[in-house]
Amino acid sequence: MNVQHTMETQCIETTPQPNWVDESQDEEGHPIYYTNVCITGLWPRRYGPFESYQAALLFLDAGIDKVLDTLLEVETLAREQMISACSPREG
Repeated sequence: MNVQHTMETQCIETTPQPNWVDESQDEEGHPIYYTNVCITGLWPRRYGPFESYQAALLFLDAGIDKVLDTLLEVETLAREQMISACSPREG
């Protein structure tokens, strides 16, 4: 994978945490990187290997971009199903 290392992330909102990317080595001893993804209610997932820490973060950033598209639909669903804090409850 040929990634420009000068590219910056666009969708990651917080400072990267140490557990987001794991470093390992390939059979020849070169460093490789895996991205860990945890979403509430789902089993953790591991993606990779990537050739650099930056490449792993860029993959994570692109994945977050896809998830954000879906979260817009979830927010609409939440507005439809949430109760209002000011409205009386039935029952």
